Amino acid sequence: PGFYTDLAEVPPLDGTDWSKEEKNLFNESIWSYRKDIGKVAKHTGKSINNCLAYYYGSFKQTADYARLKSVCSIEEKQTKDGYADYCAVCDDGGELLCCDGCKNAYHLGCLDPPLLEIPADDWYCVECVMNKNFNCSDPKRKKQRRSRGGT
Repeated sequence: PGFYTDLAEVPPLDGTDWSKEEKNLFNESIWSYRKDIGKVAKHTGKSINNCLAYYYGSFKQTADYARLKSVCSIEEKQTKDGYADYCAVCDDGGELLCCDGCKNAYHLGCLDPPLLEIPADDWYCVECVMNKNFNCSDPKRKKQRRSRGGT
């Protein structure tokens, strides 16, 4: 018994020894806690190091990771009230017109055709017009988000 014998008995950190149920629990947790590895570790009963190794060694190579990254990126770009704080066309902030049917916002000049001023009435983006999404659950909120000032 020596170092190499003892090393052979150490479980791998990358999750290759995890059961299907443990991997599913990790996937559920990483989505629920939005990549907060500390909370994922607590929820799965695994060490933080074990979760990090699995995350970097296995999970990042999956389609689930690509979807999670995309969702987290979108969430980071939304304001606290849930509406976009960046232009859906150019991805920059600034003075934005918010759609009354969804959470997207646009610079007046990025619209096709561009607008010269913020409309007085309800305004819907192309996606909402195409999908006939003309819903706004809270008219007061709609008025508050009509124009979102830039930073």
